Amino acid sequence: VTALAIPSSEAAKLERAGQDAAAHRKLQQGPDHALEVEHVYGYTEGCQNVISTGRGSYCYTASSLGILWDEESQTQRFLQGHTAEVTAIAYSSSNQLIATGQKFVGNKSSGIRVWSVDQPGPVKEKFQILGHNQSVYSLAFSADGRWLFSMAAEERSKGSKGSSGRSNELTATTSPLCAWRLDDAKLKAGLQPRASHLRLAMKEKVRLVPHPEESNRLLAFGGRAAYFITCDWAAKDVSQRATWNSPSPPDGAGLAFYGFSAGCFIPGEDNLVVLAV
Repeated sequence: VTALAIPSSEAAKLERAGQDAAAHRKLQQGPDHALEVEHVYGYTEGCQNVISTGRGSYCYTASSLGILWDEESQTQRFLQGHTAEVTAIAYSSSNQLIATGQKFVGNKSSGIRVWSVDQPGPVKEKFQILGHNQSVYSLAFSADGRWLFSMAAEERSKGSKGSSGRSNELTATTSPLCAWRLDDAKLKAGLQPRASHLRLAMKEKVRLVPHPEESNRLLAFGGRAAYFITCDWAAKDVSQRATWNSPSPPDGAGLAFYGFSAGCFIPGEDNLVVLAV
């Protein structure tokens, strides 16, 4: 063993270098404690981004967060878990659930998360629903709270062979409207279903408005037309569990028609709705 004599100045440099390296490794490890959201300012701009949850409370979105605001206590609770911007939100007063859907990112399924807001304190996620391969555009609960309707942005379907002779060529563009049964055994078991109870191919992406009393009916409207949809939950074929009809667009006396921007059923009237252009 040979002992080396190191000048004091060089020894000091080596010591500082070792300390700097240790400090750098500590920085790379990140903090010992996770950050916690205390308050969120602002919101995500867009249609249907705010919903009332009753008793002076409402829910809105900001980026990948859902925010539940209580007017009386002036406090926020958070719906945390989405990995991309929240693009759709809905509330069920019958079972006090909130559903949120997110933007499609990468090659993963766009997730729908369902939250329970019936108790004070932190909002808890009940389950997730997967199955859309594009961004979730609109969500709506049925009147009885048993069904959750979802609409995805336009997606292109695959055919067996295209004009080039290649298999699985993209052939058509549709927007799928799906219905998910919330008392399904898979959801109760904590599984994430990918196959919906109903899947209706729409010609465009639409906003969804449930009928206030009948759980098998809803209104859908978009840039081309309005659609009155009736569901048949007992049909064996998934593609035959819903039918829709669409009245002609309004006569604009020669004016251009750019679609509907809002709509609702008229309370007390069975087949009347209000639509705004």
